[in-house]
Amino acid sequence: FQGYVKSFNTSAGIDLKRDLIGNLGDQVILASALDDAAPADAPLDQRLNQLYAISLKNDTAFTGAVESIKRGVYGQAADKIFEKRAYLGHDIYTYAPPQPPEAEGAPPRPAGRGFSYAVADHWVFLGIGSASLVENALQGLESKQASFWDKDDVKRNLLADLPDNSRWLSYVDLGKIMPVYFDAIIQGMQTSRKMAAMRAQRSQPDDGSGQTPPAEPDKPLVDDSAKPDAATLAKYWGYTRSYGYQDAHGTYSTGRVIY
Repeated sequence: FQGYVKSFNTSAGIDLKRDLIGNLGDQVILASALDDAAPADAPLDQRLNQLYAISLKNDTAFTGAVESIKRGVYGQAADKIFEKRAYLGHDIYTYAPPQPPEAEGAPPRPAGRGFSYAVADHWVFLGIGSASLVENALQGLESKQASFWDKDDVKRNLLADLPDNSRWLSYVDLGKIMPVYFDAIIQGMQTSRKMAAMRAQRSQPDDGSGQTPPAEPDKPLVDDSAKPDAATLAKYWGYTRSYGYQDAHGTYSTGRVIY
């Protein structure tokens, strides 16, 4: 592996450890948001857009390392594979995975998830799925409006009692995420039921004798219409806040759920 890295460094004209990894800072922000464009029956990972924000020590060196890696892997095709566009004075690069060919008569495959990234103000923003979260982050850099963390209720409920030695903080709006979890549970139950029905059907003798008729794999197991709507769930689910801290005796974490 070390030999491969050395060879790649030579061909790309960079030092991966120094120019790429060495320029990553010590702050990491992770965020997820619902993708309004995704259908309600899409898998959970397809319904959430994710953002990773990592602080940088040197924007220019990091950007140069990323560009060298792209050209080292894709050559001159890198500019076509990563679509570049300007946004609020910064560049956003987007990668959309190629759609695999489909067999004749086969149902269409779900499109693979792409990603977008941008480097700005000593941060690299990486968005999985839609580029909207990267755009939102760049808007936040340019905006003079108060951020989510500057709100009085957020300071009072989430930040006021954080110890000085906190290492990380997590916040989840349960009113928004619980409907998605409901859908994910239903999808899992439906999938398990269909697989069990198909296994039972395959295990039957050819003449069907001595076997109980298998359940219909396509018959709904759960009445989707009985699921409470998002507004109803939001009345009973508030948020969860957790944080981690460290002292001379170890590393700890604590959390609470507000209904």
